[in-house]
Amino acid sequence: MNDILKAVSDCMNTSQNINISALALCTNVFAANRLIDSTDNLANDRVYIFSGMNDPLVLQGHVLLFNQ
Repeated sequence: MNDILKAVSDCMNTSQNINISALALCTNVFAANRLIDSTDNLANDRVYIFSGMNDPLVLQGHVLLFNQ
């Protein structure tokens, strides 16, 4: 989200502040501007997201949030 304060607060402290719709919109804009590969490349693919149970920086709840 191009904001270090957001990273160290929302992303590392609480999962309820993460706006998944905004992240999806940014991803689609980046893909449309060819800054990243098309998200069509992910269609029907499995994506694995791992987290450590004892990670002091990124809460495990964030990974659970994205696996829904």
